[in-house]
Amino acid sequence: MEDRALYQTILGVSEPWTVERVELREAEQAVHVFVEATAGTAFTCPDCGNAPLITRFRTTIEIDQCPLCQGIWLDRGELDKLIALANSGRSVSLVLAPQGEDQPLVGDDE
Repeated sequence: MEDRALYQTILGVSEPWTVERVELREAEQAVHVFVEATAGTAFTCPDCGNAPLITRFRTTIEIDQCPLCQGIWLDRGELDKLIALANSGRSVSLVLAPQGEDQPLVGDDE
């Protein structure tokens, strides 16, 4: 059995999730399993539980927002990108537009 399929079975990973890759890190004595959602999967707000998240795209950052509670959800690495942008010395403000109207990050290169 292939590593990905083996870990998917061991961990009980099921649709819409799939094991994307498995890395053995001997120096850390660890196995890292990377799980991804199937492309096009719609997620609901972890706080509200009912509302589907709206995805807003910025140049290098994908921001998921709940239309009910206005909660913001970032994927792995996206907060680091925002922090790096803020620390770059450029003027940065994040403007979240109403549904269907996307706004760029001020100071973000297009």
